[in-house]
Amino acid sequence: MVAIPLALALVAGEPPPVSAPAEVTETVTVPRRIVVGVIEGGRIDAVAVVQALRGHLADLEVGPTVEARPSASLAEQLGWARERLAEGVGAVVWVEATSGQGSAVYLLLGAPERLYTRHLDTPDDPLETREILGVVIRGLVASLATSEAPADMEIIAVPVPEERPPPPAPAPPAAAPPPKPPSEPRRRLLLGLGYAGSSYAAQLPWASGLGLELGFLDRSGMVVAVGAAGLLHPVLTPEVGQQTRDDARLRVGRVGFTLRAGFRFPLGARRRVFVEPTVAGRGEVIVWRPTAGSQASGGTGLRVGAALTVGLGVELGRGLALALSAGLDVWVRNFDLVARTPVGTTPLVRPPNFGATAGLGLTWVR
Repeated sequence: MVAIPLALALVAGEPPPVSAPAEVTETVTVPRRIVVGVIEGGRIDAVAVVQALRGHLADLEVGPTVEARPSASLAEQLGWARERLAEGVGAVVWVEATSGQGSAVYLLLGAPERLYTRHLDTPDDPLETREILGVVIRGLVASLATSEAPADMEIIAVPVPEERPPPPAPAPPAAAPPPKPPSEPRRRLLLGLGYAGSSYAAQLPWASGLGLELGFLDRSGMVVAVGAAGLLHPVLTPEVGQQTRDDARLRVGRVGFTLRAGFRFPLGARRRVFVEPTVAGRGEVIVWRPTAGSQASGGTGLRVGAALTVGLGVELGRGLALALSAGLDVWVRNFDLVARTPVGTTPLVRPPNFGATAGLGLTWVR
């Protein structure tokens, strides 16, 4: 007689956890669904098994479903049965041929997990075999319903499946870096407007006017700017020898140009005050014109020099600052104002090589 491997599955209830084998007599509800595994290539027809089980289980209200199963080792069948338990099956039964005549019946239960087995004499007649299977499966289902251990079955140790560690929790998304504040441009435009004053000579001690400046302020604090200023002196009444010449009165003006470079250093905790030392190159055009009724002649002259200046400022907000500056001028090419007479030339104004400048105004940085 040829033994025919067969796998049967009873399906019910909740997915059970795995524990050590033990005799359990707790109440178990009747499974409402049975999955019958039929070994592929065997002599038992799956449809015939379904019909036999429906007849034997009709009064228990259990509906069988057939599932074809390939021939496999006990470990592989256990793996399949555990998958069914994890899907909500309450019990799994499979039958496989033994080395001699008959078959071995296995029953796997959950909550806790335990495995039973018994030898089953199955004849060569397929009809008798499926009827025997129907009777045996009905007995197993009935024993579960009456809280009894499966009749004529021995419990065997169940190899505990190796638990796989749960997949690592996904790393929380990296927090988005805070938005960077808009970076300050490397160079910012610098504009200046205000009062300008400068000394010239003893006869014309001080000139006042308006100064303009255009340049840039670097991120490092470096300042480079060009400036222009228009200065006007009081009316000059020349003295020739010991005589004052009211008929040769002159109005003297100066137009200055500056190229300066330096650094702005903020002071204090709030950095609203700054000091700004610079060096500058200067050029001036001297212009004189006779006043009304004067017999003097007009003319122009040029002088060139350098200067050291120091500025002190206070930030007012929105890029505006109030700035005060003072400087020392060194004239390397000076210009004397002289009068031409029938007997030659006579100096009227002879400026020194050193002078002073001052400024007060607003600067705007953008």
